[in-house]
Amino acid sequence: GTMVQSVKDRAMPVFEFLGTPMIDVAQQALLAYFDWVGVHDKKVVQILPHLLKLFYEEDIFEDDEIFKWFNMTNGREDVRAAVKSVVEWIKEDEDEDNDEDDEDEDE
Repeated sequence: GTMVQSVKDRAMPVFEFLGTPMIDVAQQALLAYFDWVGVHDKKVVQILPHLLKLFYEEDIFEDDEIFKWFNMTNGREDVRAAVKSVVEWIKEDEDEDNDEDDEDEDE
């Protein structure tokens, strides 16, 4: 968790400065970096899901951009496999948000 923590502490303010959410090209560039990591640094692949979840929760990434990237056919399989559970969690999270918009439920 230390690397994720250091990204959160050091990189997050920079990303937030770039905008929450970041412009879509910036989101895609950062997501493309995830693929680059898959090629060059296998150890980092296992923390990608944590980073993806962090960036999503901090509103750096938008769900649509994540899905767009995840569904790219030329993406790396190992990277996709690593983040699959997070992407599915985001999908469910979005579905729940959409349900709340449709009907007023008592809290």
